[in-house]
Amino acid sequence: MLRPAAITAIILGLAAEVVAVERPATTGEQSARPLRYHPDGADIVIANGKNHFNRPLYGSNTTFFVYAGDVPEIMMSLPGKGGTFWLGVAVGETSKWLWEAENVAARYRAGAMRYEIRDALLGPGTLTVDVIPLVEIEGAAIRVGASANAASVDLVWTFGGASGFMLGAWNFDTAGYCAEAATLFKPEDCANNECKLTETGFELRAPCHRASRGLTGLSDASEPASKLAAPSRGARLVAGTVPRGASQRLADATAMHSPNALWASSAQQLPLLVGRGALKAGESLLLALELLEEDGEAIKPERLPAALAAAEKHRAEIAARVRIHTPDPYMNAAVPAICTAADGLWEPPIYAHGGAAWHMPYLGWRGAYIASEFGWFDRAKLHFRTFAKCQVEEPAAGKPAPDPKYHWARQAPGSIIGTRGGIPTFPVKGQPAQYDMQQVFIDQLLWHLAWTGDLEFAREMWPVLESHLAWEKRCFDPDDDGLYENYVNTMISDAHHYSGSPCTQASAYVYRALRLAAKLAKLLNKDPAPFQREADRTRDALNRVLWMPQLGWYAEYRDLLGLKRLHTSAELPTVYHPIDSGVPDPFQAYQMLRYVDTAIQHVPIQRKACVLWTSNWAPYLWSVRNVVSSEVAHTALASWQAGQRDMAWNLWRGTILDSMYAGRVPGNCPGTSEHDPRQTGAATDFNCSVGMFGRALVEGLFGIVPDLLDGELLLRPGFPRDWSEASLDTPNVGYTFSRQGDTDRFVVRAKLGRPARLRLCVPARTAEVAQVTVNGQKADWKSIAAIGEPVVEVAAAQADGAHVEIRWQGDEPARVKCPDVVGLGEPMAAQFGAAKVREVNDPQKALKDVAMDAGTLRAVAAGLPGFRTAFARLEQGGLVWWAPVTFEIRAALEVCQARVDRQAGKVELTLRNNTDRPLGGSATVACGSARETLPLQAAPRSESAPLRLPAQGLVPGTNLITIDLGPRGIVRGAVVDWRPPTPEREPAFECVDLSGHFNDRITQIFKHEYRSPRSPYCSLQIPLCGFGDWCYGDKDLAPKLDDSALRTAAGDAGRFVSPQGIPLATPGPGDKPNVVFTSQWDNFPKEVAIPLAGRARHVWFLVAGSTHPMQSQLDNGEMIVGYADGRSERLPLHNPTTWWPIEGDYNLDADGFCIPGPHPPRIDLGAGRATLLDLPLNPERELRSLTVRCLANEVVVGLMSATLLRP
Repeated sequence: MLRPAAITAIILGLAAEVVAVERPATTGEQSARPLRYHPDGADIVIANGKNHFNRPLYGSNTTFFVYAGDVPEIMMSLPGKGGTFWLGVAVGETSKWLWEAENVAARYRAGAMRYEIRDALLGPGTLTVDVIPLVEIEGAAIRVGASANAASVDLVWTFGGASGFMLGAWNFDTAGYCAEAATLFKPEDCANNECKLTETGFELRAPCHRASRGLTGLSDASEPASKLAAPSRGARLVAGTVPRGASQRLADATAMHSPNALWASSAQQLPLLVGRGALKAGESLLLALELLEEDGEAIKPERLPAALAAAEKHRAEIAARVRIHTPDPYMNAAVPAICTAADGLWEPPIYAHGGAAWHMPYLGWRGAYIASEFGWFDRAKLHFRTFAKCQVEEPAAGKPAPDPKYHWARQAPGSIIGTRGGIPTFPVKGQPAQYDMQQVFIDQLLWHLAWTGDLEFAREMWPVLESHLAWEKRCFDPDDDGLYENYVNTMISDAHHYSGSPCTQASAYVYRALRLAAKLAKLLNKDPAPFQREADRTRDALNRVLWMPQLGWYAEYRDLLGLKRLHTSAELPTVYHPIDSGVPDPFQAYQMLRYVDTAIQHVPIQRKACVLWTSNWAPYLWSVRNVVSSEVAHTALASWQAGQRDMAWNLWRGTILDSMYAGRVPGNCPGTSEHDPRQTGAATDFNCSVGMFGRALVEGLFGIVPDLLDGELLLRPGFPRDWSEASLDTPNVGYTFSRQGDTDRFVVRAKLGRPARLRLCVPARTAEVAQVTVNGQKADWKSIAAIGEPVVEVAAAQADGAHVEIRWQGDEPARVKCPDVVGLGEPMAAQFGAAKVREVNDPQKALKDVAMDAGTLRAVAAGLPGFRTAFARLEQGGLVWWAPVTFEIRAALEVCQARVDRQAGKVELTLRNNTDRPLGGSATVACGSARETLPLQAAPRSESAPLRLPAQGLVPGTNLITIDLGPRGIVRGAVVDWRPPTPEREPAFECVDLSGHFNDRITQIFKHEYRSPRSPYCSLQIPLCGFGDWCYGDKDLAPKLDDSALRTAAGDAGRFVSPQGIPLATPGPGDKPNVVFTSQWDNFPKEVAIPLAGRARHVWFLVAGSTHPMQSQLDNGEMIVGYADGRSERLPLHNPTTWWPIEGDYNLDADGFCIPGPHPPRIDLGAGRATLLDLPLNPERELRSLTVRCLANEVVVGLMSATLLRP
């Protein structure tokens, strides 16, 4: 993955890559973390782990779960503290809790925990503890077994501490939400606990046990558990079952420092249940914990073996829902964990939003995909029916209505979003919605129908689909241009608002829904034409309006208002959703993934395995730039769908290792990665990650893509190239792949409930196919002109039982050899070995003078600088394919690594030669007042040795560099150094008088109400104050600014000198206006021109204003210095390079990758920060004007001071 330096150079308008000295450039690169867990068969194991309560165990398909972890200690989660269970051993006067043992191996067994414990008290033997959730009962069975060579001990157990801490909370999850320390047992947790010994064990009642629980995760009392009344006899209780013959008593919770001490204590104000039983070598003891109704009956000790066996059988069946075998042990252990997480999300009648945190019934997100992928078709139908029943029927129509409660950031109750066709976020009829997650809900429904071909269910859901599409049109394409507005429609769409703009993601979702609606309409004897026409219009509009042909990806959106500019910095969903929805053609899809590979930050995990950040946007707000597991998995799936299996595998393996083995939760499908520095490892078994891990596994890695609506099963294996075997079986479909010598075999199993033909698409190992057989009979095959590598397609009339063999022969398909970097206007050659070039497709217009000669493509690099892709159609043997030709276009010669070495008194730089010819001789190098002729040598496509010249005549900021190469022309660059130099003479600074142009005080920027222009549509927008987002739209959250420090520094003279040595004029103490504001808001002019005269060789600006991640990687404004002859110099105010938010600095540690240096100096205002920028001028030209102009919507650009340096 390469850093997009060329894009940065374009943005900064500089030909050089420069390094700031005062604020060093931060790359933001991250290092791989060691894996905490490792696979052992189907288990995920850690030795002597330290985390408590970091692995929820599901079993009852309710909000309840058993909290286990790396240490042998469990909790009954209601959610919230429902009681903690400890185990210990005692030998005479010596005792210890098991979590204190010398060696504890914790095995997560896909739904259960096993602890293997070694300690001197046990002699040479081992104690094994199994914790397994019970079936159809909220509770757990615990088995403690001693090996045959273990010493005899007394097993001690204790239970209590049902405090109800975080009772019913949506975020009772130690993965990123609830601190682990807060979940640990404390003696005070036992307050108000009522303990009772019974004939078969014990009972514990506590105030928290009477709270009603359900998918909303809310307490019936709607108040803290500490305020709940004393336990009532009508409440629930926790019942414990212990071995016959065990001793029990009530103890004092303050005596927990050892098992023997606890056993010797007597119950006081903080009672605790404690028991004790002999455990001999080779024997086991069984216990159980159950959350029961008051009149419920606890399991009898005699029934515990059967209950344990039933629980283990159920766990094993869930874990083996999808069976896998691959050469990768990490993958083999991951799949059972995905199965278990998927079952943990299911709480009839819907899939919850998360396993531990967020266990509530949100519409959409991506969890319900798992039902179809893993063969839970009945669950899928119940889920869809439950939400479909809540679809709005009346009113039939309405109007957009910004909500004054949220300062116009959201739509108000009664808005058009609540009209016919909308589906509430929760499955409660009549509840308003603030998401358009029904786009993914409908997408899941359509995928389900493709999996099942169930036309009866399709007919039942047809009115839901029709109404949904009409609602989407009415709400999000009101101008009928075929493009739709994003309205919190993805997992990472909090803090996103698009203000009425046409967007890629929503349009892709709707395109697929329309296309599938047309297909269904035909099958259901309805008219498909209206749906197909609208689908075609949407796809055409996407490619005409939002596709950027010279860059090679879809824009995030195009502004509805203002200058109607494209926002070119796409986040991950803007790449994977169009691919997943079938919008781009194969050439477009490859280019989109090339954008991800070159422009989006990668985090290394292990070797080539990696994960991704979601965008390059700043400043940070939740969801705009994170490391999110589901986003990586969805991008991996899109890569497989586009035929890019190497990229797909690296992303998929990266997110599996990162999520399941490197984080704090074994076998986790998390919301965010622990590489995310702000939302670190948040959420256990999050809905979107579970769903996308399932899809990436089944549809991606194994390439199982049924379309039962068309009677076809597509298999397109996406295995790593070195795999020689693999198999996968869901309850409905699977296959086994094996390789022996030159033959690949595929044995297909398909129990789909209806006939399906097979289409098998296999990447070619060699350039020739010796023979293909289907079920032992010679069969036809054809070459598919895929992107990246040749693909062979084989068909069979019946998928189930198909046995396909492909025997390869000949050489491997040719690989492309092409230079990584090519100079603009320079010749280049791409070589393809034995393959013949038959055709070239240059969609980005990156080449000219193209010539094909057998296995070589020759051309001249043209078009935009940056990462570029062309395609060559190759033929080799009997195969045809398109080979991507990828390279970066940069200046033919460019200044690099420029810096000022103050200690040596030198300016140092290198010259990068991006041509295919050596550079030699001498060059005249000039910077500041220094000018020297230096020897210069640079081999083709490499850098010269450092060039050094005296650091003389430099100014703070940007200093231009010229390298005169004689006949080869002049190379221009710059070095940026904001340290005040030692002047050779007194600089002729002159402060520009802006006082007649000031139109506000800088502190008022967020105190105005920005009411127009705004989207007239059903939109989410920035709050009225111009700060924040729809999710956190409270104006009280707007920064409180103070410019007193700046005014004090300016004093009565109205002038201060910056730490960089630049004099700046600004009003002193008082409340005089001190800024020239410009904006696309009607509150201020869009631009202000300030007259200038005379000549100058440099100008500095003190600027301050607002920005937002929705305006990131975009020029928010510009400073234009005009000359009398009509020419001008331009300084872009670009978020996030030169335009920084007034409320604070960008986070360079977290976001340095997408905020390349040089970073400008920041000037403290008091509370708030201004930015010091500069612009070199031509001292030979007369000045005419200085114009400050706002370009971006929703921001305010302010100029506070300007200073000229006269010649």
